[in-house]
Amino acid sequence: MLSGLTRCCYLFLFLTSAVFAQDVTAPPQEVRSFEDLVRILETENINHKANAEEKFVIVPINKGGLQAAQVIRWSMNDGVVHFIQVIPLKFKNDKLPAIESAMIRLNHGYPVPGLGMNHENNTPYFRLTVPLLPRQYLLENEVKEYFSFCVNQAINFTPTLLALSKGEIEAENVLDYQRAMIQEKLGPIGVWKKSFGGSEWIMQIQPNGETTLMRDGKIAVDSMVSVKEDKMMFDDVNGDLAVDGIGTYTFKVKGTTMTFIPVEDPGEGRKQVLSEGAWSR
Repeated sequence: MLSGLTRCCYLFLFLTSAVFAQDVTAPPQEVRSFEDLVRILETENINHKANAEEKFVIVPINKGGLQAAQVIRWSMNDGVVHFIQVIPLKFKNDKLPAIESAMIRLNHGYPVPGLGMNHENNTPYFRLTVPLLPRQYLLENEVKEYFSFCVNQAINFTPTLLALSKGEIEAENVLDYQRAMIQEKLGPIGVWKKSFGGSEWIMQIQPNGETTLMRDGKIAVDSMVSVKEDKMMFDDVNGDLAVDGIGTYTFKVKGTTMTFIPVEDPGEGRKQVLSEGAWSR
């Protein structure tokens, strides 16, 4: 169960953009001090407020519906750097037991735990604590990745925590809810399975549209898929079951299932395989 969730999480992170600019051509610079951290923010022209005395910076975030701030604290005495992304929710006291129980379950079952609560204002956050030892420094690209990772985690968790606060889900169901939400955000990308016509079918859709359909462990057809809103178009390239002409379908991803409704397809066999019964991850 967790391995599938891990793959989904990291694929989703791959598909989301970072806040920092990513320059893959420049050699990574060592970040050895709080001053080096501030220099990066200034070089990238990132809005921030630095507290040199207490060694932390506050960076406003406005991305993916998340309007909050991230605090980066350089704790050299402890040998760590904290990346703390505030999640802009405030819970009532009577909701705290359920929220805290859900956070424990998410931290236990999620690939990278980090959910926490500031009980001074009942506001949640996602924190990534990175050790400076044994190198005594971080690389500039690592700082950027850790920063963006925390932003994306806050974006991922906010709808789930909001649903908990509204009583729409129970704490014991939070992992299933979070997994289903991530699956829906991934859309059709990934590996899908179904049984049909006495055979086992597997369809793998790549982010670039390359799609492979397998029947009982053997490749049946390679296709190129394009998606526009709720429409998916299949253009077969080769394979024993390849069809001449493009097949157009409306599709819907809900949790771990995907269904197709034919719009137009010259291939009757392709139509049956795709649209009769639901596909599951």
